[in-house]
Amino acid sequence: MIPARTSDLRYARWLDGIVPSGFEAYRKITHDGDGLSSEALAELINILRRVTPAGLQQEVTYGLWEGHPGIFGGAVVPERYPSGGGLFTRALATSAQIGASMAAARQRRRADTGAWLDDQIYRRLELSGHRYLLFRGRLEAVTQWSRDTSPLIFRHSPDLIWPDNHSWMVAAPPEQGFTVVAGNRLLADELDGDNRLNIV
Repeated sequence: MIPARTSDLRYARWLDGIVPSGFEAYRKITHDGDGLSSEALAELINILRRVTPAGLQQEVTYGLWEGHPGIFGGAVVPERYPSGGGLFTRALATSAQIGASMAAARQRRRADTGAWLDDQIYRRLELSGHRYLLFRGRLEAVTQWSRDTSPLIFRHSPDLIWPDNHSWMVAAPPEQGFTVVAGNRLLADELDGDNRLNIV
């Protein structure tokens, strides 16, 4: 079952923050700003499978932060052009800057329109000052995501994952460079014993 978008926020009612309280143990996996690598996510999913009953692996909830640029397209950042070089060079630079600014404005308008239309269809989970798109699907190492209205595909590990019995939680605070895994002592021991993940 490929993870599919959901607007049912009841799956997230139990959350009291991006890293919920009340778990027996917490571990932090460090990574770059783009989330867990495909290999690290696959290893984490293998560990989660070992501590999760088979029935609960059939459908879990994923959260994807809406701030990832691939969701609505990233804004164009105009290049900086050096000043000087004569009237003709300055005119070319000014023209290029105007063109880049217009392209950025068009991109922002498309993104705003896409976000508005998308908001009418799918509700967002608001959590710790951020908004997330929710998906439901099997427990697996999902890294490829796409927009609903275009063939654009981008790669990012999920920012949130949890099973329906809330026995564990995976949470990556946006742009922080780490992922928190919360659960019981068994899960913590499994993580501590894995030398393929950067556990702290």
